[in-house]
Amino acid sequence: ALKWVLKNPHVKTTATAMGNFQQIEENMGAMGAQGALNRDDTRALEAYAAAYTREFCRMCGSCSGKCPSGVNVAEVNRLQMYAESYGGDMAVEAPGTYSSLGCGNAAACADCRTCQVECPWGLALKPKLSRAHTLLS
Repeated sequence: ALKWVLKNPHVKTTATAMGNFQQIEENMGAMGAQGALNRDDTRALEAYAAAYTREFCRMCGSCSGKCPSGVNVAEVNRLQMYAESYGGDMAVEAPGTYSSLGCGNAAACADCRTCQVECPWGLALKPKLSRAHTLLS
């Protein structure tokens, strides 16, 4: 993924989390001469994208303010991503930040028959938001 970022002219910067020296060495290798994005790397990234495209929120903001119950969909998705995927301090802090959302949290999703918020990327929001509420409450 770091190789892709470095090759993409539309991306100007990246922030990587490195928890040990092996990860530092891997990132340095991706930035060096042997770090060129090759066909195998591209295939691996395409397979990953295909597998997870309907799972991760892209933070495009198109869902903002769309829930008639006031659920802050983008923020709930962001906090769920921190809790399930990032680990470390972000995962530890996610439940507290979630509780500070008050009525903007996803509690209303449990009683919602049909989610009226549509994601342009195809995320199934109702089960995702319900899972986030269970995880973060």
